[in-house]
Amino acid sequence: MRRIVVSASLALTVLACGGSDESGSSSSGGTGGIVASGGASGTGGDVTGGSAGSAGDAGTDAGCTATSCAAPGHACVKGACVEDCRAPGANACATGKVCHVGDDDPGKCVAPGSGCVISSAPAACGSLTCGPGTRCDGAGACYPALPCKAMKCDGGTCHGTECACTRPAPACAPAPLGKVGDAGTLNDPKFSRCGSLASCDGGIFDLDFDQKCNAWGVTMISGTDYLRKIDPQGKVTEYAGVTNLNMGEVAAIQGKGGLFGGGLDDIALTYICCAACGCVLSGSGGNPQGVAALDISNGSLPMKIPTAKFSSGTGPFGTPNVDTGPYGLTWGLDQVLYVGNVDANGDYHALDLTTQTSKVVATFPKRVIASAPFDAARMMVGLEGGEVQLIPVLGKTGAPKTLITLSTHMTSLVRDAWSGRVYAELGDKSIVSFAEDGSDLKPFQTAPALGRITLAPDGYLYHLTLGWPTKAEIVRWQLPTQL
Repeated sequence: MRRIVVSASLALTVLACGGSDESGSSSSGGTGGIVASGGASGTGGDVTGGSAGSAGDAGTDAGCTATSCAAPGHACVKGACVEDCRAPGANACATGKVCHVGDDDPGKCVAPGSGCVISSAPAACGSLTCGPGTRCDGAGACYPALPCKAMKCDGGTCHGTECACTRPAPACAPAPLGKVGDAGTLNDPKFSRCGSLASCDGGIFDLDFDQKCNAWGVTMISGTDYLRKIDPQGKVTEYAGVTNLNMGEVAAIQGKGGLFGGGLDDIALTYICCAACGCVLSGSGGNPQGVAALDISNGSLPMKIPTAKFSSGTGPFGTPNVDTGPYGLTWGLDQVLYVGNVDANGDYHALDLTTQTSKVVATFPKRVIASAPFDAARMMVGLEGGEVQLIPVLGKTGAPKTLITLSTHMTSLVRDAWSGRVYAELGDKSIVSFAEDGSDLKPFQTAPALGRITLAPDGYLYHLTLGWPTKAEIVRWQLPTQL
């Protein structure tokens, strides 16, 4: 039976199925982030890595006539009438069929529900038409829509290419999962718990992976907190914080070609503190909370975007010690860093770490508690209470809109870089997934304890049981491998 990846609007809805296996070895994965690279603002030529197929050769030719090439989904290509519904001027598919751009049979008209079908309705985008497998960025350019990784544009019409129905092989694998106490693994206490200390009252409070499969964690322990890295070979590196404020979140860079620049080693983190926790944020002896970054040249973690204002909420963790301060730290695919609650609950900022400036890109009526890149043009922002909003990235236009409202607070949000499904961990320990248009909400797993989820380039979803007040432990589940 086929499954469909199709939409009647700009969204490309992905329905994925498959099993999960916490203990299995890495067998499949994406490429680290949702790298929908670049966009097309003109016509003609390959965009974002080229294209397969023959649509670029289509056109009126002496060998084709309206009578000889009138079949649905057909077009004139190099003097012959061929079935390629992606081609400029191609006849529309017959009623009840859609134009498929998947790698298994690109350019064919197929019936929805007949397997992996990757399609979307053409959409006007300035002078362009964003055809199947592409989407309009709101600024007159098309870009590839998941699972398509690239696109081709001819005659003002674009279509997706490199649209795999099977999860691509992983580019790398993180350190082994291991069990708590196993050296050289993700559950090595030097990484996930006390580090070099003989004992402590905490461990890492957030986890992320970069595109080279290095794992990064930030701690919540008494005294100085640390940013930690464990590479795929199991080597742990530790960087001491500049204050004794708690570290809240860590974000490894994703995407390419950002407005603010940056490289694959860019790592940011948040310092958080509650109003009743005895922190002094300003004045003599003050240590402002906010966003810091790793200076790889000397191993320091200088504060980049400070805030001297406390903010607090009721979730997702249910304790004022940690439901406080800036939240929702993440890199967009534009290499811009985003975070919420910098100056007040509900503000959502784009941050320039080089100039140490920020700009409000959206303001919400509720506290921001999670965010993640959605695609090349939008960010997902999770609000206190369970609402997930889509907003334009810095420099793009469009109004925020509600994607879905979940049953309760979420601790974390991620989007699968291949299938396009969104995964969220909720405050009741359930991990759910839904299609990119907010439909098909269904359970994925139940976490062993309250924590956060993240994705690695190996095709697994990783769960961190928080290092405070519980004991940090990392588990994982394999993501579906077929659409």
